[in-house]
Amino acid sequence: MTTPGNCDIARYVSILREATRLDASIQSVEYFCYRDIPERPAIIRFTCGETSIFVIANADDDTIWISKEAPSDLVEMGAQDHSSMNPWTSILGTELAWGWALTNQEGYIDGVQFQFHDGNGRSVRCIQMMVLASTISVADITLS
Repeated sequence: MTTPGNCDIARYVSILREATRLDASIQSVEYFCYRDIPERPAIIRFTCGETSIFVIANADDDTIWISKEAPSDLVEMGAQDHSSMNPWTSILGTELAWGWALTNQEGYIDGVQFQFHDGNGRSVRCIQMMVLASTISVADITLS
């Protein structure tokens, strides 16, 4: 099934399934921002062991992509380590346990939600990332 914006649901499910089975904890979270919009990322990279998972804002249609491969414009953006900033500091050393692709009322996948667990299977954080004006807005939606 393909939704508007060339978002293939099967591809999302495959990448999310693989990411939740990495058996590697989150080591770092990096932001890659446009020069003219430095306050919000266009790309977020989660490093888990030898693997990276990229959450990417598609500027053409404001959809969100998930990939294991680095986008071509990554180098010119430059990395900013956000591992020690909220909400990311609380997920270091945890594992991605659940992932959701979020679809808006127009049928576009413009958000993802990740739930992180500690080594004992307890939920630590639930983070939602949504595309807003070609960048990614991050919200901690952890339920108590």
